[in-house]
Amino acid sequence: MYAPGKPAHLPARAIDRLRSISPDTNQLIVVTPGGYGRSSAAIHTYERKSGGKWQSVFSTPGIIGQNGFREAISEGSKSSPIGLFTITQAFGRKPNPGTRMPYHRITADDVWVDNPRSPFYNTRQSMRRTGETSEKMDIPAYDYGFVIDYNREKRIPGKGSAIFFHIAAGPHTLGCTAVSKPDMIEILKWLDPSKKPAIWQVPYRQLAHEPLQ
Repeated sequence: MYAPGKPAHLPARAIDRLRSISPDTNQLIVVTPGGYGRSSAAIHTYERKSGGKWQSVFSTPGIIGQNGFREAISEGSKSSPIGLFTITQAFGRKPNPGTRMPYHRITADDVWVDNPRSPFYNTRQSMRRTGETSEKMDIPAYDYGFVIDYNREKRIPGKGSAIFFHIAAGPHTLGCTAVSKPDMIEILKWLDPSKKPAIWQVPYRQLAHEPLQ
């Protein structure tokens, strides 16, 4: 059952201290579990306003991988990756709920390849055209979601694949980040590709005391 609890407070001034975020990024999602090895997390959204200051939009509880965050994940580790990642592709089994992001409507033919030996590793493919039978995407958790751009450019075999932000279906995920269905829809409607949205996944202690420089 999805019940991760109340999100911890995270003031926008904590985000103002960051120096590694691209100046083109004007929407930011911050995922902060209480520490390593925890699957419950707080999800905070921010928008950069005039003058460069970040303004909090809303916060909600969420969940991450069963084994929490790790600096380096691998295929099957059931952990979520730490880092700052772009957001470029939304998806869902249901019709576009109103997001401005590029939106792929999932069908029963869609799979996300998690086989490290496949030339299609960490990409969405057609089962019919490629013969791939990896992670099938036609599931309720993917009614709405977006891809977290982890290991999508280099696609290093075994480094991890199919890292999404989707609808929560239990107390943890296998490496993705997830929230309730209403929150997922709200986030999708908020995301704007012209604002170059990104997601930063980081333990709260690191965010509070060791912001990226």
